[in-house]
This record gives sequence, C-alpha cells and structure tokens, in this order.
Amino acid sequence: MSNKLDEINKIITAKHKQMDDLYDEKQEVKALIDESDALNHSIEQLYQHLSERYYSSNMASRMEQLRDEFHFAKRRSTEALYEQQQQIQHG
Repeated sequence: MSNKLDEINKIITAKHKQMDDLYDEKQEVKALIDESDALNHSIEQLYQHLSERYYSSNMASRMEQLRDEFHFAKRRSTEALYEQQQQIQHG
C-alpha cells in the first residue's frame, strides 16, 4: 500500500511540475506579447512622426508602403504569439 501511495505522490508531483512549467511558459509568451505591443506602439509613433515630417515629399508613398508591410508582419507575429499562448493554455 505504501508503494502505491508513493507512486501516486510521484505522479502528483510530476503533474505539479508540469503545470508550473506550462505556467512559466505562458508567462514568457505573455511577456513577449506585451513587449511586442510596446515595440509596435513605438514604431507606430515613429511612422506617424515621419509621415508628418515628409508628407509633402516623394517619400510619403514609400513610407506608406513600409507602414503597410510593417502592419502585415506585426499581425502575423502577434497571431503566432496568441496561437502559441492558446496552445499552452489548452495544451
């Protein structure tokens, strides 16, 4: 009986460690998402500043194109991070 209890305790301990590891991984992904959001906000402010400064020049259309490319890449990376977080939650 004691051996059976020891086995059950080992299983419970292993599951707790696994849950702790998954929680840590979830926190890391959340931190990456937060960092990404902050970086995206800074880049958005930079694009806004540059577009205001160079609006009348030929660079404006190129800057709009770069901004669109940035938003596309940002959306893809953010979706990938959210998907990874969902996999961790439902793991």
